[in-house]
Amino acid sequence: MKFKIFGILFVSLIIQAAHANDRAYQKPRDSFFDPYVLVVNGKEYRSQFFTGYSAATNEFRNNPQAFELAQLSKKQRMASTWLIWGGLGVAITYLVSVDRDDYNDGVYWGLFAAGYIPGLYYDYQSRKNLNRAITLYNREF
Repeated sequence: MKFKIFGILFVSLIIQAAHANDRAYQKPRDSFFDPYVLVVNGKEYRSQFFTGYSAATNEFRNNPQAFELAQLSKKQRMASTWLIWGGLGVAITYLVSVDRDDYNDGVYWGLFAAGYIPGLYYDYQSRKNLNRAITLYNREF
């Protein structure tokens, strides 16, 4: 048991030492409901509902590749949010506007999935591009 605890502490120490000089990183969340926090040059940026870390994209201007990826991440995050909520809105509109006899579960879930699945894809791409931007920004120095 002591060896397991020592091993965990050792690995966490190595990880902290490896990222000690990072100028940009994402802070871990304490719970599911806490917002994501991006720290760039000591400034904290909380993830916004529609735009993600749009305020932090200007911090990446020193590195053109990182800035381009951060801008792309912002656009993908906005598209993701609009697609997910749009799919839900279209599905609810169908649910409210169709007669009870004409209602079809397949149509309802198809309308919802038509926005939700591409929205999840764009969200994944947004997070991936933001992580790439952070990596490029930290490699600069």
